[in-house]
Amino acid sequence: MPLQTTIAGSLPKPGWLAEPGKLWAPWLLEGELLEEGKRDAMRLLLADQEAAGIDIVTDGEQTRRHFVTTFIESLKGVDFEHKRTVRIRNRYDADVPVVVGPVGRGKPVFVEDLRFLRRQTRRPIKLSLPGPMTMVDTLYDSHYHSREKLAREFAAILNQEARELERSEMPRLVGLAGPFRAKEFYLMRSEVKFGRTDENDIVAEVNKFLYTHGSDDVEAINAISGERCNPHPHNFTDRMIRPGDQAFFDILQSFMGYRTCYYRTFNVGRATPAQRDAYKKAREWLDNAMARIKPGASTAHICEVFPTADRFGFPDEMSAFGLQFAHGLGLALHERPIISRVVSLDHPTEIKEGMVFAIETYCPATDGYSAARIEEEVVVTDKGCRVISLFPAEELPIANAY
Repeated sequence: MPLQTTIAGSLPKPGWLAEPGKLWAPWLLEGELLEEGKRDAMRLLLADQEAAGIDIVTDGEQTRRHFVTTFIESLKGVDFEHKRTVRIRNRYDADVPVVVGPVGRGKPVFVEDLRFLRRQTRRPIKLSLPGPMTMVDTLYDSHYHSREKLAREFAAILNQEARELERSEMPRLVGLAGPFRAKEFYLMRSEVKFGRTDENDIVAEVNKFLYTHGSDDVEAINAISGERCNPHPHNFTDRMIRPGDQAFFDILQSFMGYRTCYYRTFNVGRATPAQRDAYKKAREWLDNAMARIKPGASTAHICEVFPTADRFGFPDEMSAFGLQFAHGLGLALHERPIISRVVSLDHPTEIKEGMVFAIETYCPATDGYSAARIEEEVVVTDKGCRVISLFPAEELPIANAY
């Protein structure tokens, strides 16, 4: 695979936007004309990069007067009116803003720039953030009186910003794995056959498929069948798949660094009324919770519709943790938000547009050994949520029906 090309640092601004070659050059436009000018500059620089054959394009920092201080301007606790002169890394003197109180970020700084850039190109994109040390070096600190303390505060703020930037791209990044994740379950459904397949055979076939088609890392594949469904373990064995088995599978893997995770349940050949009823209840619990997902909703409001532990055979919520559940997806498998009756009722968090998470339910069957497990990956939209897991799960799939 050839090395991909990109650029580092800023690109010169057009002469009609800011004076070229001048540090902290003032903008030459104002108001709406300034915002339009910044966008036009981004379009021009993007066209230059694409014409030059650059693989991973950037915004060229066209919306910033300065790489560091443009970010700092958006923070609380920094005074830009009464600057102080400092020696920057023993190289030159500069008049810099003053930290006068606790620093904090009120809202995302560069998310709209990233969204605009994404709309202009189909190529991979990147956007730069300053580091904590660089920010500390370009300020005068009259509040913390400690470079380390101030740097730690900036690190936390930068982490918030980075997560907001990641969230704006997350649906696309996680969604890239959608087609071959659906193929995994079609493969499973065709392989789940009496007398020809054990749980470990399925795990081996799916591992081979995933790595062949570009998975970075297959963390685990849960393969649970027959009497092993209830109570619910998280491993696979050499148990032979049998006629009438209810079986569920979970694929935990990463594609381009981003985690994916969702369960699907199958029945082998046929299904009993008890197995169908378990699947129907699991689906109903899942749909009820998904109906509550929208920007501004709390994790407590969502988990209220999950069944209590005693309704599906557990003595308390901690014993049932992870069975009626949702967890954020990203560079890690279990990111925020975490939605569970164990934590969310007492410690709710707000759902925000662009969040991507997996939401799952589990229902034991009344036969005492079967169970259904369903999980969907969703992205939070402006009006609710959109399912991005592609293998259908509205009805109980019957593998190799007879």
